[in-house]
Amino acid sequence: MHLASCDTKHKISPTTAKKRLDSVRLFLQWVYERKPEFELPRNLNRHFASVRVDPPKPMQFTVEEVQTIFNAASQRTKLYIALAANCGYTQVDIATLEASHIDWNNGLIKRDRNKTRSPQVHKLWPVTITLLERECRQTQSGLVLLDQKGQPLKRDVIKLNGEVTTYDSIRLAFDRTMTKIGMAKDKRRFKTFRKTSADLIEKHCPEYPHLSSQFLAHSETATKRYYVGRHYEMLFMALDKLDELYALKLE
Repeated sequence: MHLASCDTKHKISPTTAKKRLDSVRLFLQWVYERKPEFELPRNLNRHFASVRVDPPKPMQFTVEEVQTIFNAASQRTKLYIALAANCGYTQVDIATLEASHIDWNNGLIKRDRNKTRSPQVHKLWPVTITLLERECRQTQSGLVLLDQKGQPLKRDVIKLNGEVTTYDSIRLAFDRTMTKIGMAKDKRRFKTFRKTSADLIEKHCPEYPHLSSQFLAHSETATKRYYVGRHYEMLFMALDKLDELYALKLE
């Protein structure tokens, strides 16, 4: 609470304060469930509610910006961008992509989303398939994309002093590309590709309002009835439309 209100270099944003307080709440609740004698702080919820966070402002790239970023990227970074725009993947989704998830014969990726555990199936664009073929490890199992040291693309490491460090090769590759094209100070991050594709699906397929949630693999109960094989055909048509709109090409 002090860091959120102070006016020094250590100041944190209300969003960060909210996230940290929420982590504290979850941890204390976890302790309370296992040790009934533990008393929950009475003012915790009051502090959490007192932090005001501005409503989120949707941020997307334009199609032209996606094309510019893609064209300036290295081949490996092009793959990250293609997976984000084609499948709505975050860094974690890409870093945990396994050989068993890829259906090469039908040009699909079938898996559960890490965050929601909701099933998802995405039809791959020709450019995505080509990049996967070029960059994937030749393996029958396990992760198909690793960093130069043979480690997962995104991982948390606990140092000897107890400090937790996150290594994110995808974010670093994205940042290098943004710097290359003069967009280093742009506040839109890698996840913006995912949001951009979902927004385009809503705009171009307004008659099917469930498609953007299905594309994002949300855990909303209302969309679960669409997680049936035959209903993916509508999502596949939307993905074909996205492929046409982005028109991402390899040299």
